[in-house]
Amino acid sequence: MASNRIVWLNGEILSEDEARISPFDLGFSVGDGCFESLVTYDRMPFAFSRHHARLMASAEAMGMNVDSIPSKEELFQAVRTVIERNKLADPMCIRIAVTSGLSLLGLLRCGAPCTVMVAAVPGGRQGDTCSVMTSSYMRNDKSPFKGIKTLSYIENMMILAEAVGKGMGEALLANTSGQICSGTISNVFWVQDGVVKTCPLEGGAFPGVTRGLVMELCRSLGIACVEAYEPFSSLQSLEEVFLTSSLCEVQPVAMIDGRRLFPGATTMRLRKAFADLIDDSLDP
Repeated sequence: MASNRIVWLNGEILSEDEARISPFDLGFSVGDGCFESLVTYDRMPFAFSRHHARLMASAEAMGMNVDSIPSKEELFQAVRTVIERNKLADPMCIRIAVTSGLSLLGLLRCGAPCTVMVAAVPGGRQGDTCSVMTSSYMRNDKSPFKGIKTLSYIENMMILAEAVGKGMGEALLANTSGQICSGTISNVFWVQDGVVKTCPLEGGAFPGVTRGLVMELCRSLGIACVEAYEPFSSLQSLEEVFLTSSLCEVQPVAMIDGRRLFPGATTMRLRKAFADLIDDSLDP
């Protein structure tokens, strides 16, 4: 079936049907790569500079051939072109994926240039609140790839699929020490005695772009915000919890394992502040 979706692949603008990635590409054969997901407002990518910085940090941490990755300016233009060539309404989700490129069918790289792709799909508005489940699986905070958004995302996919199959929008995970860590596709915050808290990056939390912006908003609004460890079991008693991600922005948690929660004043204040931030600047 012919597709009218347009992608940017290694400097070329191609239809989905024309785009080709070699079966010898390490991203395909062993999942050797990293990616970023951005959302658009007014048909412009939000927080592109922060996403680009994290993409490059991930690629460097993975030992990829970062000199072969297009410049920030070229990637920004690629994103803008993909946005304009795909007739999608806001918000759309933009995916930038980078692999280690061609190699033999093994586990060793051969110094080839990276493969770089930019694509767009409908983003879809996230709900005003989210129901979540606690997962029995754990986030490996001891992994050498902690904090890196690798293409090997099957673990997150399977855990999220389990949550969706149970009518939930997200699953929350503990780290290996039994502390609240993160969701499969989001960061998790909780509020105790007026203090906004979230798991430290050292504890396995992902360095989310929205996570960082929310922590900065707390400082600018005079809201106490700290990185802290909290037993995973506390999720059964916490009264104010919210998620952050590029797609959900600041999203109150309305239910945990069937227990009802209500959006708190601090969460709603941050939700509005984040919306105001988007109105003020698309690249904060």
